[in-house]
Amino acid sequence: MLVEGKVGVQVLQDGANSQLRQGRSGEIVTMQAHAAYYEATYRGNTFTCSTAAAGITLAATSLSPLAAGTGTPIVGLWNPQNSGKNLVINKVNIGLITSSASTGNIVWNYAVNQTITATANGTITSNFIGGAAASVAKAFVNTATTGSTVGIMFRPAWQFQFVSAVGEVYGPAELDMNSDIIVPPGAYIALANGVSNTTTVLQASITWEEVLI
Repeated sequence: MLVEGKVGVQVLQDGANSQLRQGRSGEIVTMQAHAAYYEATYRGNTFTCSTAAAGITLAATSLSPLAAGTGTPIVGLWNPQNSGKNLVINKVNIGLITSSASTGNIVWNYAVNQTITATANGTITSNFIGGAAASVAKAFVNTATTGSTVGIMFRPAWQFQFVSAVGEVYGPAELDMNSDIIVPPGAYIALANGVSNTTTVLQASITWEEVLI
């Protein structure tokens, strides 16, 4: 089957039939119709879990690698077995409230084949404001994840430095993950404290899309 396009700009009215647009080297010309996450959010597949506005105080139990069963993630997501969906991480937000530590950083931890028995205490909200939060995920905020295995360090997420009694953020506080982390059924991912630090208070959230497998 031959698919042909037309090279050059077309000026069309609503309802008109159109050919694919091509460039002078034969490539198909495309453009984004809406914002990157519009479709998934509009269809009710994008969710966020956040700490409270007051934030949480980092503790020894939030240190990476998160301990099996007793580790307390800053924010953690578990995708239960047989959920039928992948959790695709879109964004992470972190806001420093106060700290007396000289430096600090937040890292990603993960584990696979999990059977977490702790009661999920994180509030999951649909990113379609006012939409029903029908997420398959279980979210945990600053609470022990009973039944989990030890966390595995994945990569850094965020870093700050404390200067003259004012915490200074290094790197953006909102990070677009470009959907490059996928949490399959049975897997668990969490934000953890990268260095020993029990004086820092911060806010954090994870935003993800749920995609049918």
